Amino acid sequence: MHMESAPHPAMSDSIKCFWAITRRLPDENPVFEVLPDSYVELVFTFGTDFYLRQGEALIALPNPFLVGLLEKPIYLQASGMFTVVGVRLHP
Repeated sequence: MHMESAPHPAMSDSIKCFWAITRRLPDENPVFEVLPDSYVELVFTFGTDFYLRQGEALIALPNPFLVGLLEKPIYLQASGMFTVVGVRLHP
């Protein structure tokens, strides 16, 4: 499930939107791709730990974490059911 909502008008100069997703990843491949989208996002996670996959290495991410302007896709790993809530900022 994916949801987006507009910010309060007083925040709209800085915040493009708020978004949330609830998802269950399969046990055999718990990795998902995050594509570049020209936005910086503050990301809060609930339900499991998140890791940044770099090759074979897994780097534990703090909660919340910041995703900057990406030049290429990144790969995140989590397990089971989780909810992610994000704040998409204007560039």
